[in-house]
Amino acid sequence: MIGSTLDSFSSNHIWNVVRVDGKDYFVGCKWDGAEVETTYDYYLKGRNHFPGHTLDKKYEFLPIQNENMIR
Repeated sequence: MIGSTLDSFSSNHIWNVVRVDGKDYFVGCKWDGAEVETTYDYYLKGRNHFPGHTLDKKYEFLPIQNENMIR
């Protein structure tokens, strides 16, 4: 899925969307897949986790959860 950030860089960004137990969440592989240490800061996150990001219009209809998945 493609979108953009609204930070000082105004850059394009790509997210993955995965379905778990019938619910869709974002997975930000680029940000969590660090060379030194893998984190889960952008793993199974909802729309509310990305306040400075905008999806391309063709993806806005996807039923992505608003809240993060609770594990």
